[in-house]
Amino acid sequence: MAKTPLERDELGRIIIHDTRNIPHFKTEVEEQGFWDAHTLSAELFQESSSTEYPDPSKLRRSQERPKKQSSSTHIRFDADTTRRLKALAAVKGTKYQTLLKQFVVERLYEEEKREGIVS
Repeated sequence: MAKTPLERDELGRIIIHDTRNIPHFKTEVEEQGFWDAHTLSAELFQESSSTEYPDPSKLRRSQERPKKQSSSTHIRFDADTTRRLKALAAVKGTKYQTLLKQFVVERLYEEEKREGIVS
């Protein structure tokens, strides 16, 4: 029985059409290597972007306190992660830096809840 050739994008990455084809990664390096060689199909990408996320401003208790001076943190991402972040932000109609900040705030709240810091 002949194997069906793998579908590739314009960069030569294998296009994934089923989430069951995404392995569980042991390390970030392993995951980065996988995503360097693979990408989601447009259909899977659209499905993943249709997930509704809570409004981080409603989760933050700091809204009750006066605003403090903001600080900046610089983070370097590989080109593929930045591309994926920008693509998802475009689907959501926001800037990728804003989306990244929302991700951090949401995850911080989840971890604080898990550790019993907030209820």
